[in-house]
Amino acid sequence: MKLIGNGLRPNSVKGFFNALPLVFQRDQSKGMNVCYHFTFTGNEAVKGTVEIRNQVLSVFQNHVGQPDLEVFADSNSWLQFLAKEGHILKYLLTRKIKIRPQRGRY
Repeated sequence: MKLIGNGLRPNSVKGFFNALPLVFQRDQSKGMNVCYHFTFTGNEAVKGTVEIRNQVLSVFQNHVGQPDLEVFADSNSWLQFLAKEGHILKYLLTRKIKIRPQRGRY
């Protein structure tokens, strides 16, 4: 897994999904073939899928395919995390954000 800073600070979950293609760093994704399922609750109840395959990013409404990683998050907490208004550890410990890798994938 590669952690890549991108400056992404949307003000809505839909804005998060819409901004991903704009900030996607194709060269940084070399060797990544992953599928992430996002399930947001709270003010914005939204499901989405983000896939990176062969240096191409695809974003889908709803869950599509078999995920490598699932992210469950309160929408406000996720946006605060992206805006660097709180540390990820805080949200993980309070279970506002939950991350679940699929067995055998990581």
